[in-house]
Amino acid sequence: MRRLCDVEKYLLDRLVSSRLRSSQLYYELEGSDSFLVKFFDLSREMQEIRHEIVASAEERKRAKLAELHGLKTEYNRLMALSDRMECEYKDVLVDSINNFYEQQHKWNCQKCRYANDAENLKIHLHEWPLPQSCTKAKTIIFELCIPSYLQSWREATFYLLLDVIGMRYSNKSFP
Repeated sequence: MRRLCDVEKYLLDRLVSSRLRSSQLYYELEGSDSFLVKFFDLSREMQEIRHEIVASAEERKRAKLAELHGLKTEYNRLMALSDRMECEYKDVLVDSINNFYEQQHKWNCQKCRYANDAENLKIHLHEWPLPQSCTKAKTIIFELCIPSYLQSWREATFYLLLDVIGMRYSNKSFP
C-alpha cells in the first residue's frame, strides 16, 4: 500500500506541476488547445499523412464526378430511346371457343426495357474521409497514427488511474 500511496502522490505532483491541464490530455479531443491537435501541428509526418488523405480523396471525388457525368449521359440516352418508342403489345387468345383475343403488354418491351435500364443505373456514394472541422480532422489523424510510445503511455496511465487507483469517470463535461 505504501508504494501505491507513492504512486498517487507522484501523480498529484505531476498534475500540479504540469503545463497542460489533464483535460487537455484526456477529454479535450478537438479543441485547438488539445494535446492531440498540438502534437499534430508539430508532426510533419502526420501533416503529410493528412495531405495524402486529402489528395487521394480529391482524386476519388473527381473520378466519382466523372462517373456521375457518364451515368447522367447514359440515363439521358436511354430515356431518349424510350421516349421515341411505343410500348409493344401482342395479341393473346383468351377465349378459343369464341376466338376472342386480348392485347397484352409484352414482357420484353424494348421501350420499357430502356426506361427500366435508365432507372436502374446506380452510383455509390463518395464520402469524404475526414471531418470538415480542421481540429476534428487533426484529432482523427493523430489517433490513426499515434506513436507507439504515446499509445503505451496512455494505456498505462488509464490502467493505473482506472484499474489500480479506482478513479471513475465523472459526468462533468468540459466546454
